Amino acid sequence: MKTKNRELKIIFMVTGALFALFLVYPTVRLLLKSILSENGMTMEFYHSVLTQKGFLKALGNSFLIAGVSALLTTGLAFFLAYTIHYTNINAKFKKGIEKAAVLPMFLPTLTYGFAIIYSFGKQGFLTKLFGRQLFDIYGFNGLLIGYIIYTLPVSFLLIHNTMGYIDKKFMIVSRIMGDNRVSTFMMIIFRPLAGTLMASFIQSFFLCFTDFGIPASVGGKFEVIASVLYSQMLGSVPDFHKGSVVAVMMLLPSIVSIALLRYLEKYNVRYQKISVMELPKNRGRDWLCGIGSGLIILGVLSIFAVIFIVPFVQDWPYQTGFSMEHFRAVFQDAGLMGVYKNSLYVALLTAVFGTLAAYGSALITAQEGTLIVNTEQMEAENLDMPKSIKDLANPEYKGKIAVTDITSSSTAWLLIQGLISEYGEEEAKEILTDIYANAGDHLEESGSGPLKLVRAGEVAIGFGLRQQAVADKEKGLPVDYIDPEEGNFTLTESVAVVNKSEEKNAKAMEMAECIIKNGREELLKSYPIPLYEGESVPETEKSGNPKTFPEKLTVDLLKKHQELSESCKK
Repeated sequence: MKTKNRELKIIFMVTGALFALFLVYPTVRLLLKSILSENGMTMEFYHSVLTQKGFLKALGNSFLIAGVSALLTTGLAFFLAYTIHYTNINAKFKKGIEKAAVLPMFLPTLTYGFAIIYSFGKQGFLTKLFGRQLFDIYGFNGLLIGYIIYTLPVSFLLIHNTMGYIDKKFMIVSRIMGDNRVSTFMMIIFRPLAGTLMASFIQSFFLCFTDFGIPASVGGKFEVIASVLYSQMLGSVPDFHKGSVVAVMMLLPSIVSIALLRYLEKYNVRYQKISVMELPKNRGRDWLCGIGSGLIILGVLSIFAVIFIVPFVQDWPYQTGFSMEHFRAVFQDAGLMGVYKNSLYVALLTAVFGTLAAYGSALITAQEGTLIVNTEQMEAENLDMPKSIKDLANPEYKGKIAVTDITSSSTAWLLIQGLISEYGEEEAKEILTDIYANAGDHLEESGSGPLKLVRAGEVAIGFGLRQQAVADKEKGLPVDYIDPEEGNFTLTESVAVVNKSEEKNAKAMEMAECIIKNGREELLKSYPIPLYEGESVPETEKSGNPKTFPEKLTVDLLKKHQELSESCKK
């Protein structure tokens, strides 16, 4: 007994230490970051965030979409679990439902967004199948579909497992007592599941409330709080104080949920013995539940079907012939395992050591902005080729373009630099307002977002990185690039040295110099922009209209241009 108690104490201490290290400590740091400035304690960060344009709307949107998604998910999961436990349909079909319901759990949420685009988008698989786009996928509709698929496995497992512990013989007792079917259902099935159903709703709600992957793909102009957190913490100018405030606001509802779950514990039902019985025959019930569950599973699988189809297609949706080229390209990529290992190393080191301050940096890559077009879409929609960034404001391009939001990605800064440099701030503001109006739901969080939409045929025109468009064109995709009349502006990226100690800093600086001197030749193949003396690239890869912004590119200037951008959003 003493040995067992000692083991329990050790387990408790280790578990407690892990929770303190990875949960309590980060939470306390988060809270302190939200109220402490260089001058001491302040509520200024909370005031700034709560009065920020669009924050309360994004918060309300998050509650709305998360609540609706959680409610529908719980209902669908209950229906699937009921079909398995309370019908006499084929056992193999039941097993298929059980396995298919948890399938989405094994895919990252970013995959859901792209699966929805390639299924229901303008050039999507189901759109092609039905001959028209069934509905607009950007905004509430796309988020609802993505969130339901995302949370269905968790909700199903909760309800399915609990339903397995309900004693079905109480149904016979209920009928003997004279209860009708509805009363029997409510007392014998629904009542014991009340706590689990609420737990399912809460769990699904917070998975939706905190997810960023799906909004990043199909959120459109329906901004949610997870997108705000991304912009504050990982945007073009990270603000960790305001980001901490947003994170705290996202944590507050979890406190309410914990209290609710504790309250719901009293509704849990425990049976001393679970009886096995043959369910009464009811062909109407079996057919209804079987067809309904089949349609639910078919709906989920049909969205993911495109993931298993597109890799075998030459160039979806333009060249639909069978091809194994994509697989050969992936497996012949010598750097694939290196990238995989690097991802593991970075994840491990980030978790263990955290973030350290940068000591010094040197330019290592540069990126240029350009106009990107889908040549087949331009021809199909009879659109004129744009010659300048200003052209994107033309009414004929409404709903046909995609650009990036400068609050989330510095790629958008290249576009804004071009407008301000050529037309001045006032006219640039007018042009940008019209560009954002034309983009509509396609004001993207990611710098590569516009190019991905151009590739998929969701839009005809985008603004993105020149080298990516050049690479796509060389691959034979229906993608071309146009160097805008305003010019190709450039942003540089750097290699930094972590500030740890004087002794280590000197060695680290030598390593950084080695990377720059020996790595630039290879980097120029992907980023063909000469930065140092003696560097050159082929004439075919040089930008057609290189320009430099007249002012020094500082964080303050970026913030100024972000404010200009925000004022252009309607």
